[in-house]
Amino acid sequence: MENDEDVKGINWLIGIPVVLWIGITFLGILKVLLSGSFEPGIKGVTVAIINTFNSCTFSTFISVIACMLYQYLTTDKEKRAEVSGLVMGRVPAIIILTIVYGGAAILDAAINHLIMTIIFLVINIIYVICFFKLFLVKKQK
Repeated sequence: MENDEDVKGINWLIGIPVVLWIGITFLGILKVLLSGSFEPGIKGVTVAIINTFNSCTFSTFISVIACMLYQYLTTDKEKRAEVSGLVMGRVPAIIILTIVYGGAAILDAAINHLIMTIIFLVINIIYVICFFKLFLVKKQK
């Protein structure tokens, strides 16, 4: 009986993206390291790992936010927060931040310098923090 309560207590709107993100990032970094498709030296390996981390973070969280926004926008007003898991008052901010996030990814892909890679890494970290602290409805106890 306790196991059923534990399973029901899991916030899947947080758990699934985190597991997906960790798995994809791990596999992406492993692929880069095993393929050797980076410039030789510490700088080349570091840039390859950061680029892989950035790419995996961007694809995972953009996918999650796009699915949640779709659920939010296609659900009755009374059930939007419950179904999508998004804080209803922050949806405009979510859309704006997602557009800025996508723009940063486009710049990173177009410019592809170490400085832009680091800037995009910082933007990734900020976006993930926003996802967990601002975007999601807090679970009621």
